[in-house]
Amino acid sequence: MSFPAWSSFATGLAPGRHGIFDFTQKQDGAYRIRFVNAADRAGEPFWMRASRAGRRVLCLGVPATFPPDRVDGLLVPGFDAPVSTGSDAAAASDPALYTRVAARAGRGWCPTSTKPRAPTAGTNAPSRRYWRASSARPPSRSKRCANCARRVAIPS
Repeated sequence: MSFPAWSSFATGLAPGRHGIFDFTQKQDGAYRIRFVNAADRAGEPFWMRASRAGRRVLCLGVPATFPPDRVDGLLVPGFDAPVSTGSDAAAASDPALYTRVAARAGRGWCPTSTKPRAPTAGTNAPSRRYWRASSARPPSRSKRCANCARRVAIPS
């Protein structure tokens, strides 16, 4: 999906109303383009409405959300954040909460992890089969994750 589509999803507005028409915009007075971001979007996204109404928000990885809105909860921007290898506390709406959640959630939360978390009650059979199959492959190399300090596999 495109930034206009994600912005329409978030705000309920058409591109003509929220102002996002592409991934880039022409810079005024120059023959250059720049990437658009959440600061270019008009209209209030639903997570801001929920937060304003006293609801706790958790929004993870939605494109066109950087810089993140200040919400009651946690908003971790999608691929438009200035972090090229996953998510990072510095790009989140609440870096301290991001760090606490990442430490408690462990490897499954960590964006650099290549191994899925163990299935829990309620997961379906295909995901359980995938987890068993992927966990059976020994990693050829590993490194310490910068976010959670655990050892994670590096695909070969």
